[in-house]
Amino acid sequence: MRSRVEDWYRRVLGLERFMTFDDKDISTEYTALNSIVMANESRSIKFPIDEPAHGKRKSQVEEYNFKALFEAIEREQAKRGNL
Repeated sequence: MRSRVEDWYRRVLGLERFMTFDDKDISTEYTALNSIVMANESRSIKFPIDEPAHGKRKSQVEEYNFKALFEAIEREQAKRGNL
């Protein structure tokens, strides 16, 4: 997946790979993350491309997405008076 996204950043935004991190760089005891940082030529604009890496539990990305989804469902239920 990262290569497709990285290619899009190159073609559409004109950015190049600036730096990469793997699960050895970004991890906890249970989760990990892979990241490519894309930047413009002057390095004044940077965008990370993050994806989960295998860990003992859900990845940091999966944990964040689950929490955000759960909070969105809670807000919707509260609006409807179901909480």
